[in-house]
Amino acid sequence: MKQVYIVSGSEDGILGVYGNKKAAYNKAMEYTGGKIYQGYDGEIKPISYARVCKKLDSKNYYEGYVDIYDHENVAVGADIIMKTLNR
Repeated sequence: MKQVYIVSGSEDGILGVYGNKKAAYNKAMEYTGGKIYQGYDGEIKPISYARVCKKLDSKNYYEGYVDIYDHENVAVGADIIMKTLNR
């Protein structure tokens, strides 16, 4: 079985489908620009690649979801959805 990673932008929909997490993360960071936002409770930073891997690996083996900002109120966000394909 093979995993694919679908990157979606908050404003533009699906940005791409990738065969590895690093490429998907890089596209999500490129889309958001890695911006740091100011929130009521401090700075809102994009999560690290290591944290993305941990979140996707801790989910159900067949499916996973992670939001790059881990926060609802950002101007431009992106998320990565992991799906498992059967050959």
